Amino acid sequence: MAIVPPSAALLPPTRTVDRPLGVGAALLTVLATFVGGQLSGAATAVLVALAIVVARGGSAVHTLRDADTLTSDPLFVSIAALTAGLTLVLATFVALRIVRVPFRAGTALRGARAAHIALALLLVLAAGPFADLAIQAFRAAFPGVTLGLLESIGEAAQTNGPRLLVLLVCVSLVPGIAEEIFFRGLVQRSLTARLGAPLGIGLASVLFGAFHVDPPQAIGAAVLGLALGFVVWRTGSVVPAVVAHAANNALALAVARQPVEPATGTGPSQVWVLGVSGAIAALAVAALVRTTPRQTA
Repeated sequence: MAIVPPSAALLPPTRTVDRPLGVGAALLTVLATFVGGQLSGAATAVLVALAIVVARGGSAVHTLRDADTLTSDPLFVSIAALTAGLTLVLATFVALRIVRVPFRAGTALRGARAAHIALALLLVLAAGPFADLAIQAFRAAFPGVTLGLLESIGEAAQTNGPRLLVLLVCVSLVPGIAEEIFFRGLVQRSLTARLGAPLGIGLASVLFGAFHVDPPQAIGAAVLGLALGFVVWRTGSVVPAVVAHAANNALALAVARQPVEPATGTGPSQVWVLGVSGAIAALAVAALVRTTPRQTA
């Protein structure tokens, strides 16, 4: 009988459609993608900034000095989101190419039942108030610790016409596809195959949040990542999560266009909203568990 060295038993399984990467490879892929995304994003930001300066016919020094105006420009926000999405898809393609796993199989881009898509929408939208609560709690505990990205997106959302349509596609549909393919399709499935569902989903959600860089946005994204991760784990497809993710971002953009100040406390109305949302989320989770195959640890 062959003796398996102890170190070999610790090696993560690789090169299968359900676990395309090992734990170390998955973490390294996230790190490399983050660094590459920051570099490409910075280069894109400079080029877009210069293009906006030329289009406005203003002074480059004066425009670049007013960074808040620049980063809240709808064109700037749209291209930044598009660049991030393309980076994630490219990183996923390269990683799967290296381990020789087909792209669609390695990212769980497979058909999904309409019922599962509907349940994913309910679960993720119900998780939204809890993500907002987490953001409020962070801001209360660490006031001023922010890069202002959420505020920039909110200001960019005040545009209209074709620019609003472009912004909607770039901040809802593009992240919905790219982030789910990368974080849930590639990274999470690789982690849960080795670490189990609770730890794998949790770790993937933390990485998903950290990828958003801005602390308040990262906290909210991590909370939503738990809901999205559960959906993909139960259904075995990223399609329901893609639809739910895109719908959540579109709803957030629509809310940002409304002249209503965000809630700052946990008053009776917010407690009521959290209670209803929690009940809806629990029902969605129960329905997903009942309508999907039994998952193994």
